[in-house]
Amino acid sequence: MAENGEKTSDERLKFITESPYVCASEEERNLAADLLSTRKELDQLRADAAKIHPRIWKLVRKGEYFIIIGKHEPYFVQAYGLIREQEMKQGTWSESDELTYQKNTAREE
Repeated sequence: MAENGEKTSDERLKFITESPYVCASEEERNLAADLLSTRKELDQLRADAAKIHPRIWKLVRKGEYFIIIGKHEPYFVQAYGLIREQEMKQGTWSESDELTYQKNTAREE
């Protein structure tokens, strides 16, 4: 329930889909159930993306284009090095960033 005591939109949708007292057509109930399901999926996608890196949602919300480079790609170390160099020039490269960089660019013996 919302802070003001009113039901949230998800609670209202759930009520529409489950209550025998609501006069809603089968199509309306199905639409409400689909919307509720889609919202849950979107929430899970957001949570999953935030686990990858919190900046992802910042970029998505802004509508900015971004790339993801897997560690297995042959240009990973070169691309990561360019990012490191730029961030160091800007003064935004942290000790934590450096530790992560060293860990992920170390040659595996």
